[in-house]
Amino acid sequence: MTNTYKIILSIILLLTSSAIMAIGNISDRTNLVLFPINHYDQNVSTWLNPAAKDYQQNLLSDSYQHKRLLELEDMYYGTLATSASPWSEKYINSLLMGPTNLKNAEDSLLAIFKNANAKINFHQNTDESQLDAKVSYGINFRPYDKKYFNEIANNMATSQLTRSLYTAKQRAIATNNLALRSLPTNDPFFYDAKITGEGYPFDNLQQTAVYAGTPLYVFGVSRDRMWDLVLTPDYIGWVHSSGVAYVDNKFIHTWQSTLYANLFGLTKSNLSITGQYKQGLFSAYIGMIFPLKNSNSTTTEILVPVNQENGMAKIITVALSNNWGARLPLKATKANFAMIITNLQGRPYGWGGLNFYNDCSSEMKAIYTLMGIFLPRNTSEQILAAKVIDLSNLAAKQRLDYLTQHGVPLLTLVYVRGHIFLYMGNYLDKNGNKFALSYQQMWGLKPIDKSYSSVVGKSVFFPLLLTYKEDPRLVSHVAHGTFELVYLNEWPNVPLRQNIAELLH
Repeated sequence: MTNTYKIILSIILLLTSSAIMAIGNISDRTNLVLFPINHYDQNVSTWLNPAAKDYQQNLLSDSYQHKRLLELEDMYYGTLATSASPWSEKYINSLLMGPTNLKNAEDSLLAIFKNANAKINFHQNTDESQLDAKVSYGINFRPYDKKYFNEIANNMATSQLTRSLYTAKQRAIATNNLALRSLPTNDPFFYDAKITGEGYPFDNLQQTAVYAGTPLYVFGVSRDRMWDLVLTPDYIGWVHSSGVAYVDNKFIHTWQSTLYANLFGLTKSNLSITGQYKQGLFSAYIGMIFPLKNSNSTTTEILVPVNQENGMAKIITVALSNNWGARLPLKATKANFAMIITNLQGRPYGWGGLNFYNDCSSEMKAIYTLMGIFLPRNTSEQILAAKVIDLSNLAAKQRLDYLTQHGVPLLTLVYVRGHIFLYMGNYLDKNGNKFALSYQQMWGLKPIDKSYSSVVGKSVFFPLLLTYKEDPRLVSHVAHGTFELVYLNEWPNVPLRQNIAELLH
């Protein structure tokens, strides 16, 4: 069997459900093995006991959650001079006139992904190549060539992104669930799968999922009119134009006045939001938010944006069953955390929101959006949303000791470089030893030499241990170079809107 055939076979196996148990057999090409997560109890009621006396107790004060909800609404929909949303004139101008020129930023981003400086050495008399670590390739395992990047560059038309001021007619809203991409293409950008954490499913152009109802500002449109370069409440990237509609003052006033009275969050996924004639508009996912118009004992009516032929958004009313979601903010009770986690649990890992599955940070964002707390999209930025205690200078055991003594269950996030998860609290194992438990959307663990990945690939309860008996070579989360605790029950020292603005600059 040739090496080229082995590579193709590896990809086919990875992309089919029948390959799951075979990953260990192809680890020589993909460096993936499966972690036996079934060794750890995944029953929500084991960790959040419905019989506990404090099961219905709110862990946050009503006044704190109300203030947090106001911040969330302002980050999404605000139009004031102090707002940091896609609909704020002053905020948009601060980005457009800031130190980073948007055209230069997009040109630089394209240069990062281009293969111009990568080493691609084709073996004589074979069709194989030895790929540099950062050569971008597609689903056929072939590196992208100069012609391909030139076509993308031409389609981006970055000359349109020269400095300009806010234009009201470029305010918009997502009318469908969209994939936000670094470049205007659906093609995946993989790096060499032999390097842990690269290759499928790590499409390096996939940044995040943008849900229907998300406010946008359109900076530019691709030459083929298929892509829009947009600002979301916490990101800039390219989305399909077909899922974007423009909004005017009347639309924004109706949207704001309704949601400021009542905001509704979805607590279930994979349900269809349907229109008046029962046509499917888009799929529901946990953490989506909409203005709540009316509700009764069985039904809730929400406002939903749809496209019109003239490119403008129109507001329609959609009726949902009450058990699809709740008025925000949900009280931060163990009961509500249990409900949300039950509905999220076991869903596949989705790098950058791939196929509208969550990665680690979007999992946390979905949970706390329902509690009325705005979290930025990326792991390194989510620590800006609350008070942070940096324990990176401590040894792994000292970190664990501090977490078990000072962590606030269900309200403390743990950030390690490139990853973030929720501290659930302290529990006793079968031998009576205390351990800290996490809930996380988790790709997997690696040994210190990063020679392979032990894949979990879904959202799970996972103990925070110094070592794991299943494979003592794996590096625990508590042993990473970075280890910071994020206390969501306390405000950050610097206002979140200020931090977000500085990051986008």
